[in-house]
Amino acid sequence: SKVLFNSCVTGFVGGILLLIAFCSPYWLQSWSATNSPFLNMGIWEVCFFRFRFPRVQFDVLFTGCNAIWGNTYREIREWLLPTWLMFVQFIMCVCFLISFVSQIFDVSLLLRWPFERVLRFE
Repeated sequence: SKVLFNSCVTGFVGGILLLIAFCSPYWLQSWSATNSPFLNMGIWEVCFFRFRFPRVQFDVLFTGCNAIWGNTYREIREWLLPTWLMFVQFIMCVCFLISFVSQIFDVSLLLRWPFERVLRFE
């Protein structure tokens, strides 16, 4: 039916937008006029330019874009990842999995796969 097809297309577009948001490193971005060492941040990656964290025991400059869960930011990970951001990461993973599974169900409904299986026994 047209309603099923339109809802499947809408779900697919929503899944693509969720994938873009899931992978995007630009959830937060600083203005260039502030001259801040913070450049941008996604839920999986942070970018700095010559950032020095004052509470790190050794004199380390953080430069470049690296994964939050990687080795580079392990000394400042508690500062980079507050509880709410870990919750957002968890919710985004759950939403991405639910979206993927629902798209598999949508495709199976469009292809009438469960309908053929039911009619086989009648």
